[in-house]
Amino acid sequence: MKSKYFKKLKFKNNSSVVKIAQSLLTLLFLVAVAGTVTWSAWSDEESSDENTITAGTLDLQIGGNDLDGSAKVTVPNSYPGMAEAIVIDSYINNAGSVAMNSGVTFAVTSVQDNENGLLEPEVDASDDASTGELCGQLEVKVQADLDDSGVLGDDAGDIIYGWGSLSALASAGNQSIGNLEAVSGVTSSRLFKMEYRVPATADNTIMSDICSFDIDFVANQ
Repeated sequence: MKSKYFKKLKFKNNSSVVKIAQSLLTLLFLVAVAGTVTWSAWSDEESSDENTITAGTLDLQIGGNDLDGSAKVTVPNSYPGMAEAIVIDSYINNAGSVAMNSGVTFAVTSVQDNENGLLEPEVDASDDASTGELCGQLEVKVQADLDDSGVLGDDAGDIIYGWGSLSALASAGNQSIGNLEAVSGVTSSRLFKMEYRVPATADNTIMSDICSFDIDFVANQ
């Protein structure tokens, strides 16, 4: 049996219960939000704008003081016992902004020994006209100023390839002539010299032959 007093009391306090429930829900929501959000009383921002990265340059040049990028020689009338003569006496230059730390190399390539016809002395020497013989009997010597003293031959290390046949040098492949630093505003240069001679032991089979070849220089960063 329910009393009238109880009913009256329940009806009178209903709004208060609702308000308490709402307050509890609000409190629980704020606690949940506080658990996921970090509050800070201080803040600051900085930015680094308009950043750029520019590639450097690696510029290998060969030639004289004019740095024309070429070095070539044409020699007629070579003969057995011919004294040493210069093929290349030049500079190898790094005109770029990046050092050639992995070195500069050269190689004799594209060797062609042209028979260029047979003369009677060649035939008498059993030349069969299948190919020329000059490249095989021609001797070369290569030097580079590895210590950059400005003088070739003052150091045993300056000799890259002692007197030997051009064909053998071609077969040897790439030869190192050292690293070349990059100096700001200055072209880093190294003396390079290649000489040739025809030994007195060369025979009649080289008569009229033409030996042609390339010298390829490669720089590596």
